[in-house]
Amino acid sequence: MTASAVAQSAPKQVSKAPAKEQSLEAKEGSASAGAKAGINLDLFGALSGAFSGSSKKSHSEDGSSNETKHGAAHVKGMGGANMGASAEARADAQNREMRVEKRGE
Repeated sequence: MTASAVAQSAPKQVSKAPAKEQSLEAKEGSASAGAKAGINLDLFGALSGAFSGSSKKSHSEDGSSNETKHGAAHVKGMGGANMGASAEARADAQNREMRVEKRGE
């Protein structure tokens, strides 16, 4: 370029860059739940008894025999039950949010 061309050229304009803007957004969430249950069943019983019997045999004159039997039984029983139950539940939830804005020049 010649000196006259340099003198005739229009001045250049320098513009500022627009301000920088940064934005950061973060979200975090968690949830948990649990449950447990239990049951306990106890059964018990007792049984007792007694048996008695008698037998009588007789002979008649004609040679035949006759037998008589007598029996008796006594039974006693007892029973019971015990039951217990338990339950537990738990739930947790957490949320966290973060937002950062940065403006520069």
